[in-house]
Formats: sequence, structure tokens, C-alpha cells
Amino acid sequence: MDRDLSIQPATRQDEREVRRLLQNAELRHEHLDWTHPLDLLDQGPFLLARSGRECVACLACSPDLPGSAWVRLFMVAPGLSPSQAWTQLWRPALDLLIEGGVSEVGALPIENRLAPMLEGAGFRRTDEVVFLAWEAPPPPSTPAPAALRGLRLGDLPAVAAVDQLAFAPLWQLSEQSLRQAFEQAEVATVAVSDGRLVGYQVSTASSLGAHLARLAVHPDFQRRGLGSMLVSDALGQLHRRGFDRATVNTQRSNLPSLALYDRLGFRRSGLDYPVYTLSLGSGLSG
Repeated sequence: MDRDLSIQPATRQDEREVRRLLQNAELRHEHLDWTHPLDLLDQGPFLLARSGRECVACLACSPDLPGSAWVRLFMVAPGLSPSQAWTQLWRPALDLLIEGGVSEVGALPIENRLAPMLEGAGFRRTDEVVFLAWEAPPPPSTPAPAALRGLRLGDLPAVAAVDQLAFAPLWQLSEQSLRQAFEQAEVATVAVSDGRLVGYQVSTASSLGAHLARLAVHPDFQRRGLGSMLVSDALGQLHRRGFDRATVNTQRSNLPSLALYDRLGFRRSGLDYPVYTLSLGSGLSG
């Protein structure tokens, strides 16, 4: 039986309840990025569903850059129907996204039960994120079409500019997101040509191994070997630091990236996630 829910915007004062939901949720979807769910409290839309005084579900889909957003957090407490929680949270979130000028929303449903809810809301499966893995030894060095050096904090505006030119809007990262990636990086490098930053990579590491988290090359400098140079150098640095395995993910539709990683010895890991998107200019449903 459905429960009567009240929907309200989350605030920083709700942190304790959201933290409790993070620990106890029966369904928990988090987007694959560097942002901790509690940091999303300062970014809207972030909506809570309450049954009486109890917080029983939440949904966050804040844009990283104007115009597009991801479903970044969806959690449901035990005893509540996830589909009921989604239905009641999504409609007001959708209104807020439209009011904020968002034209495209994406979702990466790692939790399989989310996919039918997305489809019921008008999302369509448009791509897949595929994971690949590399194992030592590192690939041989590639010719250097540009100079490499470590990424510095002051590089982030230029790095963001390259990122936003290299990717379609939904996949672009803001300078703030790139700062979070940089702060968590094990190895981060940039490619510089004639004093101009033209590419970068950020790799992270944990007890599970290394991960090539982000790679981008300015469109004017693509197909010149810069991507291979950045990845080869990163794998070499990771190998010297004791990492004999690294992962990376990209879209199935990104054939140039898949070809690059194949040349460098990455192989499909078998872990794939569907990508769902919704254009807010057509055919909305609740």
C-alpha cells in the first residue's frame, strides 16, 4: 500500500537524516563521480520525501554545468515502494530542472531496479558505459607531440575549457568537479604545446587499484597521438608507484576512445552500465 509522502527541498540542516538514509537505504543509487552525496545538499534540486517526520527517500539531480544534469542520488528506506518514492520525487524535481533551464537529463542506473522507473518517466536507453582493464607491463613510450608536466591547481580553468570542448554537454565537467578530481588524483598530467594547455589526464587510486578517471584532448589537437602519450605516461607513473592494474571507462559509442585503449592494452572487463537520457523538450511523462 502506498504511503502518504510530503516532498520538500533538502537543506544543510537535513544532513543527519540524509546520512542515516545513506547508511540504511534499501535502494541506493549514486552517480559515478567525485562528489560525496552530502555535498549535494548545497546544490539543488535535492528533494526529500517524508512519511510523517521520518525521511524515507531522497532524489538529487543538480546540474554540474548549465543546461544538463544527471540523476546523482536516489535513496529509498526499507518498507517504502521505490517506484512510489520515484514518482512523487521526480515530478517536482523535473519542474525545478525545467525552471533552471536544463534541457537534458542523464542517468547511469547501476542499481538495476532504477531502469524501469526511468523508462516510465520518459527516459530512453541511448548508450552504455563500458569498463576496461589494463595489466602491467605498461605500454612503450609514444612519440611526444607535446610536452608533459604535472597538473597544477592554476591549470584548472584551462583544463575545464579543454574538457568542455572535448565532450558533448551531458558529459562535460565544471571546473569545480575537476578540482574535486584533482584533489583525489594519484597522477594528473597536462600536455602543453607552444605554451598552450591542449590535453590532460587524471588518474585516481584506492585499495582496489588505479583508475584512469578522465582524459581529454582539445579538438584541434586530436588524432596527433596526444591521448596515447598522456595515457602511456600515466600508466608508467602508476606502474612505478606499484600499481600493476588500472581501469578506465568510456561510452560504447566513443569509438576513437575504445580504439585508443585497445591499442594500449586495455581489455573489456565485462562490467557495463546502461546510459539513459531524457530531453526536456519532448514527450515528458511522470
